[in-house]
Formats: sequence, structure tokens, C-alpha cells
Amino acid sequence: MKPPTGEQGDQARLSPGAIFFGVVVSLGFLSFVLLARVTVHPFDKIDRRMRVLDVWTRLHNHLPEVAHPTLLKVIFDVSIIMIVVGSFACIWLALLAAGAKDPANQTHPSSTAEPPALQSER
Repeated sequence: MKPPTGEQGDQARLSPGAIFFGVVVSLGFLSFVLLARVTVHPFDKIDRRMRVLDVWTRLHNHLPEVAHPTLLKVIFDVSIIMIVVGSFACIWLALLAAGAKDPANQTHPSSTAEPPALQSER
């Protein structure tokens, strides 16, 4: 269903440059998670360089023993997934927000009165 012609211009549209930038940033984040090595400072005072996925896997495998270790591992996995998916969502929402028109700055063409915030109370 097509929106009415008056609302069609109000929808946020991403330019090809914004889409390209979003893809580059998303691929950069994904390659960081998959390929980057970070320095880990474990308790044995030996600095180790490990891939991000290896760090997450090691943390997953060495969670503290609690009453429900399976539940703790599920919560850990879900929170890692939420961080990654949330990061992608934030990238694309920021691009959409940057491309959206601000309805507060738009005035109707027939309206010539000052907005209420700018009216003086004299």
C-alpha cells in the first residue's frame, strides 16, 4: 500500500553515500569481532593477545558455578548477541535519524504565525 503523496516526502530516505557508510561501518564492526586481537589481562599476570570471539568463548566456558549454570550461560550468550545486534541497530538508526527531516523545523506553508515558544507575552 502506497502512502498518500503528502506523507511520502516525510519518510526518511538514506542516500547512497549513507548506505555505503553504514555498510562499511557494519562490516568494520563485524570484522573487528571476528578478526581483531585484544590484549587480555587474566589473573595470572601474563598478558595475552586473543581474538574477541576467543575471549567471549573463554568467558562462556569459565563462568562461575551457580545453582543453574546452564541458565547463566544462556543469559551470557543472549547478552553478547544483544550487544552485537544492538550495535548494528544503533549504526542504522543513527543513519536514519541523520537523514530524517525534523518535524519541529517544518512549518505549514499557509501558517505565518510565530510558534508559541517564540511569542512574546506583552
